Amino acid sequence: MLNLDSLVADAQLRLTYTSRTDASRYGRVRIRGLLILTGGEIEADQAAAAEAAGALVFLALGPRALTGATADRVDRLLRQLAKHRAAGVVLSAPSSRGYPAATRAMAERLGIPLLNTDAPDSAWGSVDTDIQHCRARDAEAQLDQLTGLLKRLPAQLADVTAVQRIADWLAVSLNGQVLVSEPERGVLAASPPTAAADLARAVLRQVSEPAVRAGAIGAGEHTRLVSLAPATGADTVLAVASPKPFEEPETTLVACAARLLGLVDQAQRENGTAAESARAARFAAFQLLMVGEPAKAQRVLAKLAPGLLDTNSARVFVIDCESVRQREQTALRCETAVSGRALVIRCPAMDTHVIIVESTHEEGTASACPARESCGVAAELENLISALDHHRMGGSSSHPLALVANAYEEAVTSLAVARHMRQRVALSPAHANVTQLLNPQAARRWADSVLEPIWNLPRAQRSLIEETVRVAVKFQHTAAAAILKIHRNTVGVRMRQVAELLHLDLSQPLNRVLVAMAFDIVDQYPGIDMAPVQEEQLSFVDLLHAPELQPWAAALLKPILDDRRDLQGTVQAWLEQCTRVEDAARTLGISEATVRSHLHAVEQLTGLDTSALAGVRDLTVALHVRTGRPGIRFEQCTAA
Repeated sequence: MLNLDSLVADAQLRLTYTSRTDASRYGRVRIRGLLILTGGEIEADQAAAAEAAGALVFLALGPRALTGATADRVDRLLRQLAKHRAAGVVLSAPSSRGYPAATRAMAERLGIPLLNTDAPDSAWGSVDTDIQHCRARDAEAQLDQLTGLLKRLPAQLADVTAVQRIADWLAVSLNGQVLVSEPERGVLAASPPTAAADLARAVLRQVSEPAVRAGAIGAGEHTRLVSLAPATGADTVLAVASPKPFEEPETTLVACAARLLGLVDQAQRENGTAAESARAARFAAFQLLMVGEPAKAQRVLAKLAPGLLDTNSARVFVIDCESVRQREQTALRCETAVSGRALVIRCPAMDTHVIIVESTHEEGTASACPARESCGVAAELENLISALDHHRMGGSSSHPLALVANAYEEAVTSLAVARHMRQRVALSPAHANVTQLLNPQAARRWADSVLEPIWNLPRAQRSLIEETVRVAVKFQHTAAAAILKIHRNTVGVRMRQVAELLHLDLSQPLNRVLVAMAFDIVDQYPGIDMAPVQEEQLSFVDLLHAPELQPWAAALLKPILDDRRDLQGTVQAWLEQCTRVEDAARTLGISEATVRSHLHAVEQLTGLDTSALAGVRDLTVALHVRTGRPGIRFEQCTAA
C-alpha cells in the first residue's frame, strides 16, 4: 500500500516532514497520484486543484525561495488543495529555504502535511508512473479480496454455517481475529475460537458507549467494530482485530463483509421466524391429535404440509436424547431424515424427547410394522439412532388417527424397553390394544355411560374439560400442562371438576384407567349406532368377559408366569396397593428393592412400562381376566 511513509522511506526522493508530529499524524495517508506544478503555473494561478484529489502535489520552484507573492499564491493553493483533499504538498527546496511560518500554520489548520526534498527534479520523473502501477496492483488485490468474499455468499442465505465460514475467511484475509456477536444470542461466529475472549472488551465497549455504536469506530488500536444492520438498529456487530493498522482496502473489506454478514443474519432471523411459525403449527397439530381431534389437525397442516395427515392412521416414535443440550440438533437431524414425511415435535413434557408422528395407510385396527425395509421413516430413524451415542428410540404400531395419544403411550412404553436393548431401538409391542378386543356396541355403550356427565356440559365448557382430561389422566399434571400449553393449576382445577362430575377419585390409578379407556373406546368406535336399549347397562367388569380377552391375557402374562420368581404375586399386590411400592412391599413382607426388581423384570418380559398408564391398564385387565386379582373396584370421590 503506497502512502506518505513509503515515499519518505524511498532514499532516492530524499523526503522529510516539516514537522516531527506529521509523521505520526499523516504517515498512513494513501497516495493516489503525483501532481507536479512549476513556479510559472503557480504564479499564473493555473494550478488545477481539482485534479489533486488524493494526490501528492510537487511544487517545482527551482532555486527561487517561497516568499512574497509566490508565498501568497501557495497559501491560496493550499486552501484549494484542502478543499479537494490532496494527500500533501512537497517543496523542492532545501530545508533551509522551506515554508514560511505563516504557510506552516495555515497547513496545520487545514490538515495538509508539508514535506521538503532536495533531490533533483529528475528523481520525480517516474514517481507518478510508479504510483499508478502500485494503485493498479492494490486495486487488483482488493478486487481479488472482494471476489473471494462474494464467493463466500452461501447458496441459501439462511445457511446456518454461512456466518462462521465468512468469519473464517475474513480472519485469514486480514491475518487477524473476527467475532460476530449479539447480546441476546451471544457469539454467532468466532475465528479463531479464541477471538470471542480476546475481542470481548471491544464488544462490551460498543454496547456501553453510544459513540462506538454509531459505526466502524476503533475500539482500541487496530480494532474495528461495525454494526451488521445500522439502519434497523440491530445489536449484531462484527468485531475485527488486526496486528497492523487498518488501511483503506482493509477498512473497505471489513465494511463489505459486514454488509454481507448483515444480509445473511437478516435471512437467518427471518428464516428462524418462519421456522418458529411452522414449528408452532406442527405443535398445534400434535396437540389436536393428542386430544382426539384429527380433522382439526389436518386443517392446521393443510397449507404447511399438504397431505401429511390425510390418512386414517399413524405411528409414533419417541427418541430420548438423554441430554437437553443435544435435543435441538437431534430434532434437526430427524427433520432431515424424514424429509417432510412425518411431524417432528420437541416434546413439551420431556425436555430430552423428540416425537415423530408418521401417517400410515393401514386399514382398521392397529398392526405391527411389516417388513422393516418397507417402513421408510422407521428405517431412517433407526439409522439415525445407530449413528448417535446415548440415544434410544421407541416406536408404536399403527393406530387410528384419532388414537395418536395411544400410539404415543405405546411408543413411550417401547422406549422403556429400548433401554435394555443393545441396538437401543424397540418398535411396537407384539400384543394388541385391549380396547380393540371388546365388543364394540357394548363397549361404546359403557363408555358413553361413564362420560355422560361430560357430554352433558355446555359445548364450550365440554370442549375445554374434554381436551384437558384426555391428556391429564395419562400424564402427571405438569407434563399435561406442558402438552396443552396451559398452567398446571388450570389442569388441577379442571381435573377436580371432572372428578366431581364422574364421582371418581382421579388420584387413584384404576380410576384414571377407567376414564382413559372410556375415551379410547369412543375414539376407537366413533360410528357405532347408539340407539337406546332396554337391557341393563353393562359394568366395566362385564366388558372383560369378552372371549377375545382370554388368549390376549394368557399371551401377555405367559413370560411372567414362566419366571421362577413370583412376579405375578408382586404385580397383583402392587396394583392392589394403588401402585405404591412401599405398601406392596409391606403387604408381601419383602423389601422395596425386591418389588422394584420384580417390576423391572416384568417390564423386560412383557414390553410394558409400569410407570405409564397403558402399562398399568394392561396388567390390571390381564391379571383380572386370568385370576380375578386385582379386584376391579373404583374409588368414589368425596363430595365437596
